[in-house]
Amino acid sequence: MGKFADYKNLKIEKPVIQPVSEEELNSTLQAVVAKSVSLEVKEGKSELGDVVNIDFEGFVDGVAFEGGKGEKYDLELGSNSFIPGFEEQLIGYVSGDEVDVNVTFPENYHAEQLKGKPAVFKCKIHEVKTKVVPSLDDEFARKQGFSTVDELREALRVQMEQRNRANAYNKYFDEVCSYLVLNSELEVSDEQLEVSMQNVLAYYEQSVAQYGISLPQYLEMTGKKLEEFKETLKPEAIRGAKINMILDHIAYEENIVVTEEEVEMELKRIQEYYKLNDEQIKEFKSKNLGEFENEIVKQKVFKFVVENL
Repeated sequence: MGKFADYKNLKIEKPVIQPVSEEELNSTLQAVVAKSVSLEVKEGKSELGDVVNIDFEGFVDGVAFEGGKGEKYDLELGSNSFIPGFEEQLIGYVSGDEVDVNVTFPENYHAEQLKGKPAVFKCKIHEVKTKVVPSLDDEFARKQGFSTVDELREALRVQMEQRNRANAYNKYFDEVCSYLVLNSELEVSDEQLEVSMQNVLAYYEQSVAQYGISLPQYLEMTGKKLEEFKETLKPEAIRGAKINMILDHIAYEENIVVTEEEVEMELKRIQEYYKLNDEQIKEFKSKNLGEFENEIVKQKVFKFVVENL
């Protein structure tokens, strides 16, 4: 089994929870407003900040190139999402106009065959739309589920404080785990390593999915084979396996278990947070109960360790 480090009376400083500043709160409020911005078709000419819906096709030396074509694309003028000089040339036009946009690809452009090349994009403007920004008033707050702006503001403050607290304790948890791993002498079996490796791979799959790609696609883009990638993740997987062993050890030594009531309370919280119906939460419970219970035990173990520092 190995030797486990003493998990009581650890000399690790408690986490410092950052307060929420008025500047951060105001910025978050503005972000909430920004999410509610709508687009309205306008009759006049396009201006900086407007959104133009366009078809476009790019040509170099009169020949269309791969990846240079799009249809019904909403482009915000001034967003700098296209290559330099492109968006500015679409200012001053109305719906139905056709525009030739002349640009030069940057020398550091990702496509080798286009670096530094002059190009012409033939564009057709379907619509010109302007942003409609809602006022930050009580009417806006009611649309967000609150009676007043002050209520909305306070709810955001509480949410941000909870986020800061969670971030601080997650960092703290990592420091405590690192200490316990470093000061324990543990052997990880092949089976434990494989389970941990699958967890690490699942984490990376979720991470790359945020960018709209799968793990195989990511590996192809980076030129790595799965086995090579797993080899680079091995230290992380070993550390994860050791952390699980340590948490299981502490749970056993301190008789830390999860009750049915705790499971139901946490399931209710998840159901409310993700707005799941009864059938969905029932299916989630049937598929993830074991893993779910283990996660609650880990949280209880961490709370125990923190309280006994």
